[in-house]
Parts: sequence; structure tokens; C-alpha cells
Amino acid sequence: MNTMVEWMNAWGARFTGFALPMLAQSAVLIALCLVLDLALRNQVRATIRYAVWMLVLVKLVLPPSLALPTSVAYWFPGETVGSQSAMASAAAPTTVSINPQAGVGSAVQVVSQRGAAAPALTGQAMVFMVWLAVMLGLAMGVVWRWRLVFGVLKHSTAAPDAVRQLVESCRQQLGIKQAIPIRCAAAIGSPAICGGLRPVILIPPALADHLDASEMRSVLLHELAHFKRGDLWVNHAQIVLQLVYWYHPLLWLANAKIRQVREQAVDEMVLVEMRQEAEGYPATLLHVAKLGLERPMAAIGLMGILEPRRGLTQRIRHMVNRPLPQTARIGMRGLAAVLLLALVAVPMACRRTPEAAPQADRPVDTVVSQMKLPVKEARTMAETMSQNPNTRGMTLTAQAAAALEAKLADNPEDLSARGDLLVYYMQKQFKSASDREARQKHILWLIEHHPEFSASGPPLLSLNRMLDGSAYEQGKALWLKQVEGHPQNPEILGPAAAYFLLFDRAIAEDLLKQAQTIEPQNPRWSEQLGQLYALETHSQPGTNSAAKALAELEKAQRQTSAPAPEFDKLKDLAKMAFAAGDIEKARTYATELLRQAQTRKKDWNYGNAIQHGNIVLGRIALRDGKMDEAKQYLREAGKTPGSPQLNSFGPNMTLAKDLLEKGETLVVLEYFKQCRIFWKMGGDKLDKWAALAKGGQMPDFGGNLAY
Repeated sequence: MNTMVEWMNAWGARFTGFALPMLAQSAVLIALCLVLDLALRNQVRATIRYAVWMLVLVKLVLPPSLALPTSVAYWFPGETVGSQSAMASAAAPTTVSINPQAGVGSAVQVVSQRGAAAPALTGQAMVFMVWLAVMLGLAMGVVWRWRLVFGVLKHSTAAPDAVRQLVESCRQQLGIKQAIPIRCAAAIGSPAICGGLRPVILIPPALADHLDASEMRSVLLHELAHFKRGDLWVNHAQIVLQLVYWYHPLLWLANAKIRQVREQAVDEMVLVEMRQEAEGYPATLLHVAKLGLERPMAAIGLMGILEPRRGLTQRIRHMVNRPLPQTARIGMRGLAAVLLLALVAVPMACRRTPEAAPQADRPVDTVVSQMKLPVKEARTMAETMSQNPNTRGMTLTAQAAAALEAKLADNPEDLSARGDLLVYYMQKQFKSASDREARQKHILWLIEHHPEFSASGPPLLSLNRMLDGSAYEQGKALWLKQVEGHPQNPEILGPAAAYFLLFDRAIAEDLLKQAQTIEPQNPRWSEQLGQLYALETHSQPGTNSAAKALAELEKAQRQTSAPAPEFDKLKDLAKMAFAAGDIEKARTYATELLRQAQTRKKDWNYGNAIQHGNIVLGRIALRDGKMDEAKQYLREAGKTPGSPQLNSFGPNMTLAKDLLEKGETLVVLEYFKQCRIFWKMGGDKLDKWAALAKGGQMPDFGGNLAY
């Protein structure tokens, strides 16, 4: 059993060590491609833009440690690589553990794993297990859908002779040597091509009756162009990479953009091949669309000429607004530009510099790479902890960290050294169990000896009951001891309450009330109590938490000098007022939220205000029996431009759920379509909800009833 746990821990460390830097680097590349695509879409042919997007897929199959002098990142300071002797000394892995007999503030005890106690499953291993389970589940879904494709092929019939002859003519025109059969399949809605080594074109049986020879030729050229360009293999690669990187939100967006630009590139090839008849191609797309056909299962291997209405409109606009292309090839200049971009943007690792061999008595870190924190966050934390602007925590080497540990063994009160180490271990805790334990040790020491520094708050000085286990319980005991010794000190009570907020809310509530008693006019305590009760409103429905949250939030507002609630406070006030049943207050707060939003359109919280203000007013209208007003408020909520929260976690579905319960399915489906505009990564979830709603079932909206 120990061997299995150690194996999972090792793979967990490898996974997080690869996934975190890849997530960050690929996100930067995807953002760059989005900017370039937006800037060049009216000046550069889709074929070149598609080649640019291919760099994202290339990036995902290369190691994040790839470094080249052509990259900008290469010239930034990187990590230091120890000498061979140092690496040899690290061959026997070490584990940092807390000696329970020596007290919380004692130095790190380094023990050999050979003599260590039975290993426990690390947080990294748990993350790896979740990733593996989700990936396998998604893979099973892909296999199941592929079986549907095989079923379509199995029940297909031979296409008419005239269509087969037209396929042969188009194949020869494109210079394709491989014979590609064409079949009729009643299960699909539009022409498509599938397969890899043995591709097959599928068309609806009635298609030939609705299209003339020229239109049919353009349709077949489109499907054959996908094969000639290798799009089928790229699509398979997208599927595999999406399975592996399912947790990457920007990759879902990138894959959607790749499919969109790919269709535009294929359209360019069709226009080039049709020559004098090219002007009729956009009309053919509209004709096929008017037949009521839908794009069939493109994400799993079928590539069709149609796609959702929004994408089809963009394709036609792209063709109409641009001159007819003279070539469908990328060209030497385009290829050179893409290769230059690849050399600059794909390798993102910093160069490694050699370091002198460490002294023999210094332990060597076995993890080579480290995750970088934002400079501003790390600097702020370091200065708060040590009042030393030259803190080296972000750039410490393993040997330097070991030297600071030795320094702390002689002088535990050296807060400068402890601050550096805390930042250092924060960067590495998800890659090494020993580094996580070392971070826990320093946090526990600070709680015991300098609790006032814990006011810096998460994430550097927080512990998680799920990930940190017994260390969280030790921190809990230490905080309770500090509170017992300083019952009248709000600077102790506040950080202690923050420590318990997520996992011991009853304790957090008692501590905040205690601080509130000591400082009854300080709005800080009422606001934090309001947030605590708001959390309980979602996790413990049916309680009076909403009323308590509203009372505390309003109390905090009265204790401030502001004549009216701040813009970013109105959303919570409106939602809690409605949840508490105070309808008039909810109406007032929501109306004021929407009023202030009109003068704050550049505020990052503007999208949240439009969403939640209309949601609350819509729920009030529905409660009053004003169905038409409620439906219109839902439409207005869907017009939000989005926000960091809405774009990531998705829209609020409380009003949508209320309307579904009243049988108003159509307006909810319309709302789902609106939400797609800003919630790009939620497309699959919206599809699932829409399918359930159409079938008369209530979707499980989960956290979107609380966001």
C-alpha cells in the first residue's frame, strides 16, 4: 500500500510540476493569438491566421521547460541549476517534517525517506487523481460519441452516381490522389467528412434534390478541402489535447477559435477553386442553411460545411467584405512570419545558469523548477512580513533556502529570513510535499509567536483543512490559545476569524462578535459577519442567515461616512434582502445598483451589476405575478457584457430556475444563448442545461444559483 501511495505522490508532483507552468505559459500564448487574430482578421487571410493558431497546439505538446535565445522569456532571470555533485547528493530524496517533541517553532528536521513513517497521500496526488478521473470520464464520452459516428456510417447508403462522379471531378481538381467515397446518411443534418486514414463524405439523402450542380460542387469542394489541408488530423489532435488539458479554460476558447478560423480558411480554398463561380458560394451557404440543416457533431470527428448561426454569419461577412483570394496557400512570407512568431512566443522558459557546488552540510532541494508568484504580490507579502524591501524569497535557490533554515535554527526571531522562506515555500508547495510541510511549519510558528503578522491574510498565511490536514488542526489550536490569551485585542481576533472562516464558521462568528463588542463602531466586523452569513445562506438554505447577513451589511453601511452604499456593496445587499424576504429593500437596492451602473460602464464590476440587478428585480416581478416583466428582466440580465467572475464561473441562474418552474422554457433558452456570448467556457454546460429544459426537466444549476 505504501508503494502505491508513494507512486501516486510522485506522479502528483510530476503532474503539478508540469501542469502549472504549462497552464500559465499556454494562457499567455492563447491571449497573444486572440489579440493577433482580432487585429489582423480584416487584413490577413484566414490561412495565415489558422497557422498562427496552430502554435497553441504545438505549445501543448512541448515541455514548458523549453528555452531558446529567440524568446523574450529566455533573457529574464531564471532558476539556478546546481553542479553535478550537488545533484548527486540529492539522489536520496529528503522529507521535511515537524518534530512533535520539539514544539511548533523548532527547526526543520530532515529525515531519510527510508526510515520515515508510512507516507500519506499528498494534495498533489489528490489533484492528479481528480485530473485522471475527469480525463477518463471525458474520454469515455468521446468513445461513446464515436460509436454513434460508426453507427451512422454503418447505416449509410451509396450516393447517387451523379454525385459520386462530381466527387471524383472535385478530387482531381484539388490534386487529391486518394479515393474518397461519398455516402448518404439520414442521421446527419448537413454534408460532412469524417475519418482519418480512410475518410468518408456523408450527405443527407435529400441534399442532391435541393442543390444544383454548381452548389453541390462547392459543397463537395469544401469537404474535400478539409481532407487536403489535414484538418481531420488537427481536429483529432484538438480532441486529445482537450481531454488532457480539460482544466484549461482558455483552451476551450482557443479550440472554438481554431474551428472558426479553419472554416474561413477552407472557404478561401473553395473560392480559389471555384474561380468565376466563386461569387455564388456565399449564397450556397445560405441556401444550405435555409434548408434547416444543423452542423453535426463536429467536435468528435465530423466536419461539415455548416456551423452555428453566429459563426456562419461571420464567415459570410468575411467573404463578402474582402476581395476574392488569389491563393489558398500560406506563402513564403506568411510561413516566415509564423515561424518567427513561433521562435519568439512558443518557448517561454527562462534560461538556467550554473551555480557553484553547495557545501556538503547543506540539504539539496530535489525539485528543480518552481512556480513564480506575481511580483507585486510577493513583494507586498515580503515587506509585510519582514519590513525588508530586499527580500529574496522569490529568487531563492534550494541552497540559499537551506542556509536561511540554518540561520533560523540559531535565531528563530529573524523575521526577515522567515519571510523570505515563507514566500519561497509558497511557490513550491504544490510540487513537493516536503516544501508544503516546511511552509506549514513557518505559518504555525508565526501564529504561535507573532500572530499579528497573520493579518496579512491568505494565501501566504492560510492553511486549508482539506490540503494541509493535521497542520490546519495545529493552527486551530494555536489560534484558540492566542485568543484565550488576548481576548480584548481585535488585531488578534480578526486574523483568527479569517483563519476559521471557511472550515470553522461557528468559531469565526464568535470571534467576529467578540471583536464587534470591543469595537462597536468599526464597520470591519459587521461587514465580515455579513459575508460569513451570506456564505451560510447558500450552504445552509432554510435558515435565517440571509436576514442576519442583511442586518450586518446594513449595519456596516451605517457605520461608514458614505451617504449611500458603495457600488460594489449594492449587489450583496439586494440579493440578501430578497433572500431575507424584505422585498421593498431588495427592489430599492437593485434599482440603485442599475442606476449607478449607467455611470460606471468602465468599472470592472459593471457587468456584475447589470446581471444581478436585473435578476433581483425579475425575481421580485415574478413573486408579484408579473410574468412578462420577469421575462424581460431575464433578457436584460443576459445583455451583460460579462465580468471576470461571470466569464469564469458563469451567470446567475436563480431567475431562470424560477421561470422554468413556471413553464417558461423559451425565454430561459433565449437567456442561455445570451450567456454564451460572455461565458465562452460554459458552452457544454449550457448545451446540457438547454437539452434538459427542452425535455421538460429541471437542470442542476449547482453553484450558478449562488454566484
